Amino acid sequence: MKVKMLLLFLILVSQLFCQIVFYIETDETNYSYGQDIYITFNLHNTSADTVIVTFLSSYPFGYYIDEELFIIGSFGVVFDVIIPPDSTFSSIPYVHTDNVSNGNHILVGEFHCLPPYLVSDPISITIGQVDADFYKLQQIGFQLSNYPNLFNPSTTIEFSIQNGSEVDISIYNIKGQKIKTLIHNEFDKGDHSIIWNGDDESGKLVGSGVYLYKLQTESITETKKMLMMK
Repeated sequence: MKVKMLLLFLILVSQLFCQIVFYIETDETNYSYGQDIYITFNLHNTSADTVIVTFLSSYPFGYYIDEELFIIGSFGVVFDVIIPPDSTFSSIPYVHTDNVSNGNHILVGEFHCLPPYLVSDPISITIGQVDADFYKLQQIGFQLSNYPNLFNPSTTIEFSIQNGSEVDISIYNIKGQKIKTLIHNEFDKGDHSIIWNGDDESGKLVGSGVYLYKLQTESITETKKMLMMK
C-alpha cells in the first residue's frame, strides 16, 4: 500500500511539472562591475487548468553564478501559490549585491519543490569595467534599511537619496502580493524615515512572517526583506 501511495505521489508531481515551466529573468544582460543584479524567478502554468503549487519554505529559490552557490535565506513557512491557466507567478526581484568578476558568466536559477525535485534554468550575463565614480554613487547615492529587523509590530524604514525625487515605498508579502503602499510622495535629497506599524491598507494587522519592502524612485529600485515575529 505504501509503495502504491508513493508511486501515485511521484506521478502527481511529474504531472504538475509537465504543466509548470520554471524560468528566471534579470533586469539586464550586461552589467558594470559592482552593479546590483536583479533576479526574478517565474513559474508559468502552460495548462488549461488552474494549478496549485505548494511552497515548502518562504523563499524556495536559489541560484548559482558559474559554480558558486548563493542561498537565499528563508523560513519554514508552507503555503500554496495558485496559478490560473496560461498565467505566470513571478517573485519579487531578488537583488544580488556581491561583486562578480569581469567577463561572461552563467547564472543558473533553481526552484526547490517537493523533495527531491529541483528545477533549474540558465541564462548568460556579462560584467564589464566601470569608472571610480560608480563606487561613490553606490556608497553615498542611496541607502535603504529597516530596524529592528525582527520586529513586533512596528519597524522603521530608513532611506537616503542623493537627489530630490518622487519616492514610493510599498510592502509585499512573500507571495509577491502588495499589502500596503507606505508612502508615495516627493522627497528632498538626504536622509528620511517612515514607520510601518505592521498593518495592511485596511488598517488590519498582518500575521507573523517574512515581508518585503520595495523602494522606487525615478532612477532606483531596491527590495529588501524583514521579519515580523509575534
